[in-house]
Formats: sequence, C-alpha cells, structure tokens
Amino acid sequence: MAARDFSAWTPIIWDDEVAQREVQASAVIQYGREKPMTSNQMEIPRFTNADVGGGSQLVEDTNSGDVTDMFSYQYTGKFTLDEAQVEDNPANEVESVSYEWLNSFHISYDNACMGVSAARSATATNYQPYKSIYYAVKNNDTDMGYVANTNYTKTGSGGLTYDYANAGLGLVEATKFWNPMNAICIMHPTLKQSIRGIKNSQGTPIFVESTAGVAGGGVVPRYELFGIPAVFSFGAQVSSNFKMTSTGNPLLIFASRKHMVHGPRIEPQAKFISADINANALEHTLQTRSRKGFCPTIPQAFAVVEVGA
Repeated sequence: MAARDFSAWTPIIWDDEVAQREVQASAVIQYGREKPMTSNQMEIPRFTNADVGGGSQLVEDTNSGDVTDMFSYQYTGKFTLDEAQVEDNPANEVESVSYEWLNSFHISYDNACMGVSAARSATATNYQPYKSIYYAVKNNDTDMGYVANTNYTKTGSGGLTYDYANAGLGLVEATKFWNPMNAICIMHPTLKQSIRGIKNSQGTPIFVESTAGVAGGGVVPRYELFGIPAVFSFGAQVSSNFKMTSTGNPLLIFASRKHMVHGPRIEPQAKFISADINANALEHTLQTRSRKGFCPTIPQAFAVVEVGA
C-alpha cells in the first residue's frame, strides 16, 4: 500500500446527515388529556362529591364546586444563520435547527408541567409557567381537602426500591380519583436501570418489558410498572424553573391521564426571516415558538416519588 501524503490537498468529505439527538417526545402531550385553549386562561370546573339522603324528606346537598385555572405560556427561540452557511450546507439547516428546538421544547414543557418546584409565576422570564405536578402534591389545596405532601414520598440514600415504588402507587390508589385503566407512570430515564434491578419477593423483576407485534414482523417495546404503562421523560426532574439551571432529583410519577390536562394554544412552529431584508448583515433569522397550557386538575390524582441520592 502506497504511503499517504498528508501534506497534499485532499477533498473535504461533507456528511449531509446532521448528527443530532434522538427524538425527545413530551410525555405530557402524548399521554395527558387535551383541552384546546382559545385564550390565555381557561377555567376548569371541579365538582367532586355529592350527598346521598334517604326517606321521604329531601335534604339540600351541602357540596359545592369550584374551578381551577389553566394558563397558557409562550415558549420561544431565535437562531441566527449565516447566509453562506445556509447556501453551502447540503444538510437542511433550517430543519436541523427546528428539530433540535422541538426536542428542547418537549423537555422544557414536561419539566414545567411535572418538576418545577416553585409556584406559578406570571412573569414570563421566571420560567415557572404552571402549577406543576410536583408543586401540586407538595402544597395544600384547601378547596379539594388535600393536605400538602399526602401524595408525596422521597427515597433515602439507597435510591429507588420496590417498597418506595409500591408505596408511591399506593398513595394514589387510595384516592377516589384513580383508575388503573386510565393511568400512566412517568419517570426520568436515569431510573430505568434502577427499576430493572428491582425484584419482588418471588425474585421476579417488577419492571416488565413486553413486546407487541407490528406490521412487517417487527416488535415495539412496551414498558410497565406494576401493570401500569411506563414512559420516560428528561423533564421528570426537580428543578427551580423549566430552564433547568438548577436541577435536583429524578422523579417517578403516577398520574391519572384524565386529570393531567394539557392545553394546546399554538402548536410548535418556525418562521424563516430571510437575509434579503437584513440591512446590516448577511444573516437569516429563524424564529420558533409554541403556546401551551397545563393543569393538574386534582392533586389526589397524582403521586410523586422523589428519588434521592
């Protein structure tokens, strides 16, 4: 084999497939109950009890309903693209950037819905747009008779165990807002390995990885925890805000899909602003945005296991 002359000019090989993250889907959008929004705020009515009397004399029902609010929030992004870069790059620059923003949006949205530890803030730049599931189970809801931390537990230094996972599910099973046929388990992907290693008293793994046949003879993995479908999201993590500048422990969340309400207002979209109208630079601008709402309607319909170090 002839020696290669590394001092000579050699052609640059350009890969037209951009190396990017795997698709990061939103667990809340995929598995929550959709309630389209037509304004910035929507009231969701709650009526959760009724009196049953007896005999010939009718007694006025003393129960009353209330409402819980779902607020929308605008998520945005801006990218500056050099005109030469867009012209010479055989990969689709706009699609690549839009794809990555969508991945990050799904993680941020899930975190805003599930893991932000602070109360909702009306200030957009606080990045705390909703009452998250984590916040809902850790604080009082006097209208619903919910006492803070009733449906919350935190593991010890040993991490997630069978007993903690079982106890977490038991918290929500003990309420009148739980239906296993309409349930979902959402967990941070870092908990997969821990869950796979947990066995019941008979030595059988509690984390079931089953498959279902699909067209063409392939299989699609389905994950279950105590018979409940399990899905994964990097947003299932405690954080101070959805920017996740300060992150904490991963979460295991048992949720009623009926009460995990997401409100589409504006679906994720991108706008390309050409350099033709840029008087100061040969640069394009790509804007991205989405408006979404979220509301955990009843705190008793969720249970959160925070997995400590």
